[in-house]
Amino acid sequence: MNPIEDETGKLGQFRIIQAEQRYRSALRWLELFDVATWPEVRTFLSSYCPPGETFEMFLLKFRSWEGQGKQPADVHEDGKRLDDELRLAMAEMRKGFDSLSLIGSVISPLDEGDSLPFRMVEPVLLDPFQGSGGFLTITGPPRKGKTGFACLVMEAWLRADPRAIVLSNVIMSHAVDRIIEVPGVKALQEQIIKAVIEKRRWLWVFDDAGLKWLKQRAMLGTNIDLEQFARIVPKHGGSFIYIDQREGGIPTTIGEFSDSRVRCLRPGFALAHLPDFNGSVRDIPKPTTPYVSEARSAFLMDSDIHDLIEAIPRPEQAVKVV
Repeated sequence: MNPIEDETGKLGQFRIIQAEQRYRSALRWLELFDVATWPEVRTFLSSYCPPGETFEMFLLKFRSWEGQGKQPADVHEDGKRLDDELRLAMAEMRKGFDSLSLIGSVISPLDEGDSLPFRMVEPVLLDPFQGSGGFLTITGPPRKGKTGFACLVMEAWLRADPRAIVLSNVIMSHAVDRIIEVPGVKALQEQIIKAVIEKRRWLWVFDDAGLKWLKQRAMLGTNIDLEQFARIVPKHGGSFIYIDQREGGIPTTIGEFSDSRVRCLRPGFALAHLPDFNGSVRDIPKPTTPYVSEARSAFLMDSDIHDLIEAIPRPEQAVKVV
């Protein structure tokens, strides 16, 4: 066989395989549509919907729905979800191209080709907490690595400062130095007061936050206000990681304060928006922190958040993050 023809044939086979991989990646994204964002939806549309009236209609509707404060997963029209409409658009475009033509036009929202390995992103993990403190939200479907990613941030936090502590409702298999379990508001209040007095930096990691907070708030009907507490966290040398399944479940104030966010899409892979990095991260390792992944984190609303706010002494000088 002619060597040139042989190499051309191999390239064609490679492109067909690559097209199928990107197609499957797009299908995985559709399966995770409950946590999809509008930028991702627009990327999908640009890849899988040819220019024309349908494309323009979608763009106009996307801006309208986004302006109404809706998330992509919240959109229902004529009995169809938005992801159903996108599946139809993808099928229409796919049937009009062979695999070699398709590969040049497709950019999947979950394509790992432009992602960075975790080791390259790790140095900027603490950037959200620069200054006196800050916020990070971690979202994603169940069992996709949210708590594990939070533990990696916890480990970086403790390495950066030998006096810093972590307060969390994440359940550990055994005691870990400077990681303190706080199963409720009372325990959280005690540990924050102690940290402020000792001038230690503290990081509160609130796992399954939406489920614990909203459910108990509705049951108790008391004057508990997590959002108001979030406002004063950096003023007391603290930082806050809020873990929830859906971005739409994040309280308004916390969402506004947190410019940094991570969406875990599957174990080992996530989308990250940090001060010095915005993109996808692959090869995320398992943390060394011995958290119990099968256990459900508990957090009792056993005290009024306003009491916690009033009880925390204001430090003479905010504790700076190096």
